[in-house]
Amino acid sequence: MIETILKRFDSPDEVRTFEKGRFEIVRLGGQTIGRATYEPGWRWSEHVGPAAGLALCPVEHVGLVLEGVATAEFADGRVVRLEPGTIFHIPPVPHDSRVIGDERYVSLHFLGGDSYAAAKTSAAARASESARNALGFEPYRPRRVQFHGLREVEGYRLKHYSIAYRPDEPIRHDDFERGFALAFDALPRPARSSVRPGVGFMIAHQGRGADYAVLAWWDRENELPIRVSIRESGGAWRAARGGESVCVWDLDLIRTERDAYVATVLARGGDTDAYLALGDGTRHRFPADR
Repeated sequence: MIETILKRFDSPDEVRTFEKGRFEIVRLGGQTIGRATYEPGWRWSEHVGPAAGLALCPVEHVGLVLEGVATAEFADGRVVRLEPGTIFHIPPVPHDSRVIGDERYVSLHFLGGDSYAAAKTSAAARASESARNALGFEPYRPRRVQFHGLREVEGYRLKHYSIAYRPDEPIRHDDFERGFALAFDALPRPARSSVRPGVGFMIAHQGRGADYAVLAWWDRENELPIRVSIRESGGAWRAARGGESVCVWDLDLIRTERDAYVATVLARGGDTDAYLALGDGTRHRFPADR
């Protein structure tokens, strides 16, 4: 007997909700089809990314726009406009997306629905978490990432970020200044040279048992020197020693900065302004607590 399966998004198999939006899923014929609905003001890096611990979306998409207008924004500065009737393919490279205008945006997704805005609740993820617990490690949890504008230090232009272990506790930026001062001493002078573009980034990381001031600058064309200062609970700031270094949450942000640097400074003839613009809120925007 031939079986025909009929489904509707009125009764989806799964609904993933987040601020200013939702993603409804139906599964049939071995396929996963999603319907994304975003309200005006929605942006992926602000309303989906923080829960996943990511600055930009890595998921590949094939879809069809039903209502509203949105853009897909890439690290190299490209902006693609998605309008009703557009059939789109977004490759699996880091990108942001946002709703344009005052109308909601609705699209169907024929590829990427399984992983889009998905919580880590699979059997493999639960087994992995159990294994980490058996080792005495704390299971991985995404941490809040925020962008706080640009800072100029000794001729360098630095993107300023924060990462928080306790998302309900605001970052006290003054508490990190001594740690950054230790790291700033390592900056080579002058800031700009034939092999040094004078740009980089800094991360104020509020960790579980210590605070970390991470400074990174681009040098020797394609290298990234990093200095880390540490303040353990109740202690004074000091330079990292031994095997102390950056952690997995810092590496998420470093990966995003690497992609931005390659796409602008290395691939576009040394365009440092384009590199810095990818952190000023026009490309990947983070809610700020300034």
